[in-house]
Amino acid sequence: LWEEEAQEEMETDSSDEDSEPSKSAAAVDDLIADSSAQHPVLQQQLEALIAGVNDVARFKHAGNAVFKYCKQAAETNSHAPSAIALLVLSKLSYQFGDSDPQHELLIKIIRGLATPDVVRVEIARINHAVGGAWEEHANALVPVGTPVIPFLFRALAETDSRKGRQRLISTLQKFGADVREPALKLLQDARWYVVRNAIDLLGLLKDTAVVPDLLPLLKHDHPKVRQAVREALRKIGSDDAMQGLMAATGFGEDADRRHALSQLPFFPAQVILPKVLELIDKGAPAVAEEGLRVLSELDPPDMMPYLEKLLSSRKGIFGARKRDILRHTAAELICLRLPDSWPILREYASDSDLEVRKWVARGIDIMQRAKKHEFASI
Repeated sequence: LWEEEAQEEMETDSSDEDSEPSKSAAAVDDLIADSSAQHPVLQQQLEALIAGVNDVARFKHAGNAVFKYCKQAAETNSHAPSAIALLVLSKLSYQFGDSDPQHELLIKIIRGLATPDVVRVEIARINHAVGGAWEEHANALVPVGTPVIPFLFRALAETDSRKGRQRLISTLQKFGADVREPALKLLQDARWYVVRNAIDLLGLLKDTAVVPDLLPLLKHDHPKVRQAVREALRKIGSDDAMQGLMAATGFGEDADRRHALSQLPFFPAQVILPKVLELIDKGAPAVAEEGLRVLSELDPPDMMPYLEKLLSSRKGIFGARKRDILRHTAAELICLRLPDSWPILREYASDSDLEVRKWVARGIDIMQRAKKHEFASI
């Protein structure tokens, strides 16, 4: 699993060093192998467990031996054996389906060993092995269960890595309802990035019950928190989340209002369409421009006549600045609807506005290229 995640990271994030994830995975394997020198009896028991994966009775006997050995060590305040066992057992659990008896046995042993002290030692061992980037391997801790949740939240507050933050949030999401209350408590934290992380997690949980807790944060002091709330409301997708987003188009800076507006196409068009039209008509120029783009995404039946009306508008409909912005955006959207929109666009080849003429010229280029492809295919 660690190797697959490392390969995925190398394929999707070219900004990171290609060699680092694979080195981290190898270091974890080396750490597990160290148990032969530190705890030879445990090593033998783990080898017996792995050798018996296809024999349920043998597997159960070996698993019970591992559990007994680790518990006896814990009684003398030696938590390293349990930590070593958790690493191996957690990794091994991914080889079985949830309904397999081997998986059920592994989870039972893991949860029985996973005291807070053991989890602390396990994370310290992984952290030592991978050079301080253990959060990239946090997914391997999911089988341990709820005892790891406080450690994952603590790491989420401390990580400086975007990839580490995403990995930790994704791991916490797998605990479902168990992380909702801890995340809600973090909404009151003084650190904006901690609040942002909690909001991102709550959005992924898609729990409609948290919407009333999120709505007040639409007016948070930090812009990234406000942005995270709007995106979380869009992911939750409930009626009260939609109402909150529509309300958010009416306050804050233009950037906030535009972003709130950009989240609306994910909701039923017949509900949000009147609000979008209202913002185009009465909103500030930047907000009206975003509204026009959202309207284009919704694609109502009368979209082309509406764009043509905006493009042909002159003095008297909007203020000069807003009129020009909407005409430019309408020309762009008409151009994007080629070839069906060509009869409308070509009428503005001699328009007095340079920006409109640029979009006409781009439309001509698109049509010429399309014609060449058409002839080439004959």
